[in-house]
Amino acid sequence: MIVKLDSGKAWTNAVEMISGNRDAVLAIAGLFFFLPPFALWLLLPDAMVPQEPPVSDTADFNVLLEAMQAQMAEQVAKFWWVTVLLTAFQWFGMLALMSLFIDRSRPTVGDAMKSAGRGLVPFIAAQLLVVLAIALVVLIATQIGVAGAILLLISFPVMIYVFVKVTLLPPVITIENQLNPLNAIKRSWQLTKGNSLSLFFFLLLLTIALGVVALLVSLVFSAGFAAVGGTIEQIGNGFVESVLSAAIAVSLLAAVAAVYRQLAGPSDAEVSETFE
Repeated sequence: MIVKLDSGKAWTNAVEMISGNRDAVLAIAGLFFFLPPFALWLLLPDAMVPQEPPVSDTADFNVLLEAMQAQMAEQVAKFWWVTVLLTAFQWFGMLALMSLFIDRSRPTVGDAMKSAGRGLVPFIAAQLLVVLAIALVVLIATQIGVAGAILLLISFPVMIYVFVKVTLLPPVITIENQLNPLNAIKRSWQLTKGNSLSLFFFLLLLTIALGVVALLVSLVFSAGFAAVGGTIEQIGNGFVESVLSAAIAVSLLAAVAAVYRQLAGPSDAEVSETFE
């Protein structure tokens, strides 16, 4: 039997999860989602703020576009290791938060981190399998002579669809202790069956809403810091951006946890029975 996703109920439950685990959530969010980007703002500001391309504002659009692409490639080549470390660190924090949000045994911060430690490698492996699968689809399309524009039209929806289908990987790995990457992907795929479109729009609209609020808050504070300038502006902007990114991450993860709890069933025992 397919359980239909109730987006309104999912968001209400997400808010309850955050408020019900406030202290532990603040501890993990602060450690994994606030401190790393804030430290980078202070120590490696070039990695956080893209540099202006070395062309004039009156340059031809194609020239400007090429300069921006070159600047982006240089940025990636220079700071790829920062992205890799930050991503792995925050994935660990994401798995720990999932344990806090969903595990009904009320785990401590230490318990949540142990759960995240067990699940991190399987989660990374599952993500790599998903990326390889998408790359394979694109490669096959190129080999059969699909034109660039058509290839883009094919690959983009495929990537979105796969992303939605594996959205529940974190709770599947941490709560159901499914450490086999292939089985974890299969389980997430099953859980989202019949709800892919509603889940996509729920996460899309939530992301847009959170992004708009964050943008407005950021503009207000950045205007104030710009009036001061100098080091205060850099530190202030870094602090606000890091707080906002942490808040968005926690909100989205709580929403995913609420969706999982709704689609998987009301209790851990039932989840286990359903999977077995």
